[in-house]
Amino acid sequence: RCDLDTGLALVRSLLASGMEAEARPLLRHLRVLDPDDADVLIAAAAVAEALGDLGQAAASLEKAIASPQIAELAELRALYRHAFQLRARLSQASVDGKTNEATLAAALSIASRWRLEDPDNPVIDELAAGLLYAHDRPDAAWRQISSIIERHPAEGSAHARVAALLAREGDLKAADRALADAIAAEPTNPTWLLRRAQNLLATGDLDAARRDLDAIADGRWQDRFSSVTYEAKALREHLATRKSDPGTKR
Repeated sequence: RCDLDTGLALVRSLLASGMEAEARPLLRHLRVLDPDDADVLIAAAAVAEALGDLGQAAASLEKAIASPQIAELAELRALYRHAFQLRARLSQASVDGKTNEATLAAALSIASRWRLEDPDNPVIDELAAGLLYAHDRPDAAWRQISSIIERHPAEGSAHARVAALLAREGDLKAADRALADAIAAEPTNPTWLLRRAQNLLATGDLDAARRDLDAIADGRWQDRFSSVTYEAKALREHLATRKSDPGTKR
């Protein structure tokens, strides 16, 4: 029989070698020694995940999160994120293509608990929204990501963050509106003009993109935005070699 630290090291070594089944009996011994130890619970989650038991893996991580041993914010975030991702995978594992409401609710519950401990972290909103988009619930997803803007309405970065998520989901028109809001919130920051120009190019609206690039290239900005100005000028020069085709928006 080994002590806790030695046992944990052996479990990790076995997992790294792909020997999940061999790690299980040793892990059972460790759980007898200290069933509430955070490191033991995290190891239990790793073994369960490796064996395909995502529900048990998530449950073990949720118990670890509640442990007073988890004091560092970075570790707390990593555990919450992993637990959420496990629950999210379960919610998308339906054979018939229908949403399992219980597994979706379990994933969103983790996001809610995480938000209570880490209230200004936009990653939580992005993860929850991404899952809701995956389940074809755009209205619920929007309620998640709009909270990023509600917390920081005067920061262009908040609007731009929302725009990036909307663009990833393929809603380029909504992304354009969010970027317009970013520009209005911080008119002295050309970064958002450049992002909007890039988004407009993705929609095929070359003329509108050129106007934003002109505004950057011909404007007067603080020196710290020199790289943005340089990129805008380079992109404008590239577009100068292209002509709007008949189908291009004007």
